[in-house]
Amino acid sequence: FMTWMPFHNRQFEWIPGNPSGTPRLVRTTPFGCRHICSNCQSVLTIIYDGQPNHVWPCAGGLDDSSIPQEEDMGSYLSRVCHICCRFVPDWFSIPQDGMERIMNAS
Repeated sequence: FMTWMPFHNRQFEWIPGNPSGTPRLVRTTPFGCRHICSNCQSVLTIIYDGQPNHVWPCAGGLDDSSIPQEEDMGSYLSRVCHICCRFVPDWFSIPQDGMERIMNAS
């Protein structure tokens, strides 16, 4: 599983001058597109058709210097929840953390 962080489009941008170039936007599912690294083909984001004003980058792929400080984080996140819960494998247990659980992608 990957941790995704939703951001409004105006709060997210690619770092200029990236040696890998600009990621490619590719339709990978019936419900959205993903930015794919042009160099290594890693999945970097998902943009759901139902949320065209938001981009969901993979949290592990964010540049540390671009992440807001903890006290500012709430103003950048539009929602915190567990998504795609119906696809969780039997061996994985979603933490009992009180967060909203969404069965599908959106």
